Order: sequence, then structure tokens, then C-alpha cells
Amino acid sequence: MRIISFLGPEGAATWGVLQGANGAQGVVSRAQLGEDAPATVQALVAQGAAQPAWLAQLAGRAAALPVSSLTALTLLPVLPAPGKIICLGVNYHDHAKEGGNTVA
Repeated sequence: MRIISFLGPEGAATWGVLQGANGAQGVVSRAQLGEDAPATVQALVAQGAAQPAWLAQLAGRAAALPVSSLTALTLLPVLPAPGKIICLGVNYHDHAKEGGNTVA
């Protein structure tokens, strides 16, 4: 299940499930998923971790619903306030080689 965050019709941040392939993608919004769909992505992740079967059911529900156009949405960062950001930089050739990375 691929999750996106976007601005909803009222201008508030919300989330949805991205459906389809690259050529024909659409979004099933949180509002379409029913009353038990969490209000935030963070709550979705927490509930999905605690109840994997529920998360699978939610994904199945999303697959059966109509999608809205992805191009009509204003996308936001998937996790608007992450607790931690981890990055890895390979900023010089010798370091890249040490890690087994190819240098262009």
C-alpha cells in the first residue's frame, strides 16, 4: 500500500492511498475509507504496526473504491513532522569506492 499526503478540499492536510501504475495513478482519500481510517499518517502507521490484518483489510477496501486524479492534488510530505531524518552522503570518490559504490 502506497500512502500520500495532500491538501484536502477544505485546505487541510489529509492522506490517501495511491492506486494504479505510473501511467494511470489515482488516489483513494482517507475520507472514502470509512470511519475507522485514522486522521493522520502517523496514526495509520501506528495502528498498522499494531494490527497488520486491519492494514491489509484497509488496503483491500482502497483497491475496491473509485480514485480521484492525482494531478488535481497538491502533494505534501508523506510524514509532515518526522521524528528523525537519517541521510547518508557519499561526498568524495575514495569514500564512494570504500562503500562499493560506482563513481561516475
